[in-house]
Amino acid sequence: MQSTEKKQSPLTSLKTIAWLLPFLWVKDTAIRVSIIASLALTLLTIFFNTCIPLLFKNIINHLSSDITADSSLIQLMFLSYGIAWIINHAGQQLSFICIIHALEHGMRTLNLRIFAHLHSLSMRFHLDKKTGSITNAIDRTQSGFDSIFWALFLFFIPTVTEMIVITLVFLRLYGIEYSCILLITTIVYGIFCRFGMNVLDTIQTAYNQKRSEASETFVDSLINIETVKYFHNQKYDYDACDRILQQQEKVGVKLHFYSSLFLFGQKAIIGIGLIIVTYVSGMAVLAKTITIGDFVLINSYLLQFSAPLSSFG
Repeated sequence: MQSTEKKQSPLTSLKTIAWLLPFLWVKDTAIRVSIIASLALTLLTIFFNTCIPLLFKNIINHLSSDITADSSLIQLMFLSYGIAWIINHAGQQLSFICIIHALEHGMRTLNLRIFAHLHSLSMRFHLDKKTGSITNAIDRTQSGFDSIFWALFLFFIPTVTEMIVITLVFLRLYGIEYSCILLITTIVYGIFCRFGMNVLDTIQTAYNQKRSEASETFVDSLINIETVKYFHNQKYDYDACDRILQQQEKVGVKLHFYSSLFLFGQKAIIGIGLIIVTYVSGMAVLAKTITIGDFVLINSYLLQFSAPLSSFG
């Protein structure tokens, strides 16, 4: 299809999400409640994700303090830290559970829409279009639907919200310096992802095309196996399949090579941000302007960002 050969822009991606959203947000009260519950649980996990490093900071400060602290207070901190960690991870899993029904229902509705659309097309379309290519496109649609909304609900929304919250925490506790480091690291990371995804998108489109051609060669040869055997065309079909698989292999190697470079670039940007924040906060500890607990807190927040940021692309 021509649309798959076009380079996607952010606007095109947003239009795709907007077109798919009605399949998720359906007129079913139970499903809408489950989506809202999933978002509420996501906000809860963001709250505890922000609190856990703060609790850990206070524990370290009390343990490293020269002043004898109240043992019952430290014990309460230990307990609170563990409970917060459990609630945080339980909230994440419950959020997954709540959104699963909506995603599966959306997938079913989308598949039915595709099924009805294919049946509404003319006979000429089905004669001109190979079955393998259509089934391959349907398979990619199914995996893509899940990927879009998992990324949206479990990575994009939580990470952006958490970044805003942590920036505000940094501003409140340490002033603008650490907030700027966090924001600059994130902005550079976002710019790199934008340009990197432009390159990967072009290669991914070419790879999808080769996979479709390989699939249609496989499926159509098997569908017409009687004719193939009757005319002894096994060698011809084998060579045709080998040619397209060689092309797929070449594009696939290129795709994985650039994907690895892209992931390395992501890690390098986070690593540079970590170096800067470690140096600045470490020197501040030596100058006794912040505590060891503050040093741990600042680095914990940046490391906490690295996993979801890696999934942004």
